[in-house]
Formats: sequence, structure tokens, C-alpha cells
Amino acid sequence: MSTSSRLQLKRIEELVAKGKAEGGTLVSAPCDMPEQGSFYPPSFFTNVDTASTVISAGALKDSRLSQPTF
Repeated sequence: MSTSSRLQLKRIEELVAKGKAEGGTLVSAPCDMPEQGSFYPPSFFTNVDTASTVISAGALKDSRLSQPTF
């Protein structure tokens, strides 16, 4: 397990905890996860406010996806 993978997993876990604390509902796919490595099941939040941390974090990371291409 690389350091960046562990750090990334920790960040995901922190965002999930924050999203739940802010009232969001986490929906995760029921799937087996590898025992080695840093993995988090495919998941998304519902019932979140547009000002929530998980929306802000996702929008910053994926803002390039909403940019028009010409």
C-alpha cells in the first residue's frame, strides 16, 4: 500500500464522515472489496445541501468535467 493511496483513502473516509454528519445519506454498492490495497466501495450521497462539504469537494475535483469543450 503506497503512502498516497493510504492518504487518499483517509481523505475519502473523512469526507464520508463529514457528509453523514451534515445530514447526507450515503449509498454504497454491495460488493466485495480487495483485502490488500486502499479501496472504497462505489458510493454516492443523496439528500445533501448544495453548500455541503461533499458537494464542494466533488465540485472542485470534477469541475473540469463540466467545462465545455469546443
